[in-house]
Amino acid sequence: MSADSGWKVHRLLRAGVLASSALMGIGLLLSAWGSGLGERVMLAGIGLLIATPVARVAWMTVAFGAARDWTFCAVSAGVLALLALGGMFGARH
Repeated sequence: MSADSGWKVHRLLRAGVLASSALMGIGLLLSAWGSGLGERVMLAGIGLLIATPVARVAWMTVAFGAARDWTFCAVSAGVLALLALGGMFGARH
């Protein structure tokens, strides 16, 4: 895996956190003004914050596969599968 991939992951995580923070801030302002939309916007921000590390794992799976590092590709694919299963079973409750 190249050093460039590390910077891409860094930018992905930073963008996800910044966008999530912006959504939660906007949602908070909307709620303070009495808008019913504020709660939905804040939930979207929380959802994005949860999805950001999942996107990192997906990115790393692709990066390891492109680098033909099959051991780490398999490990990260397994982690991604566990995250998906946790999301599916967690959404049922």
